[in-house]
Amino acid sequence: MSLNEIIYEYALGHGRFSVRELVDFVSDKYDYSSSYIVKQLQDLVAKGTMRRTCRGMYELNIAIKPRFSAYPDNDIKSLYNHLKEQFPFVNFCIWNVRDLLPLMHDVPNVRMTIVYCDKVAVTAVSEAIVSITDRLVLPSPDEYVLENLAYGREVIVVNPLISRSPIVTLDGVPCPRLEKILVDILCDKELAYVRGMESLYIYATALENYRLNIKTLKRYASRRNRDADVEELLQPETYDS
Repeated sequence: MSLNEIIYEYALGHGRFSVRELVDFVSDKYDYSSSYIVKQLQDLVAKGTMRRTCRGMYELNIAIKPRFSAYPDNDIKSLYNHLKEQFPFVNFCIWNVRDLLPLMHDVPNVRMTIVYCDKVAVTAVSEAIVSITDRLVLPSPDEYVLENLAYGREVIVVNPLISRSPIVTLDGVPCPRLEKILVDILCDKELAYVRGMESLYIYATALENYRLNIKTLKRYASRRNRDADVEELLQPETYDS
């Protein structure tokens, strides 16, 4: 993730912030100098991505397209905190598929939370979730299991996390960026219900209403062997009737 993207994601998750708050956050997690962080922030202001408010505070420029966020609710926060306590060295990404609804044409009867974690931890994480919930927990489910057990029920799917997936931390919880979701709907078995015309609608809505990093999208699509599919869905003629 570039420094510009780090600053953008920080602003997205924190709202209004000071230069000192930004520098402290970035310096604590990444190897960038204070002067370089300030310079990049000023560049983002000059480009119109950020704007300076009163008393040296900064925020995202609301005139630009917003970033789509799979924002964690209290249930997801609680689940993540429980898992991170048990598995402090495991990488996670968690979201609920209801966050797709603003992008969709049809409203499906799907109640599903998806937990991505390091591949070696899928079984252990699944067992840990089973111990704290009455919901159906499905580790790396196949089509048969999904068709016969999942749809119409409240379930938690546990899948391997693809390395270098586009992820943003919101309220302390790692959540998928839109670029990840747009590729995952073309790959993951539990998201098969949005294939076909619905995926066309989702891509069209995403491109029209939300800010996308096309390079990030294509890079992640390449990691999941969906380059050609994504490239086609990004072409305007794809949506011609």
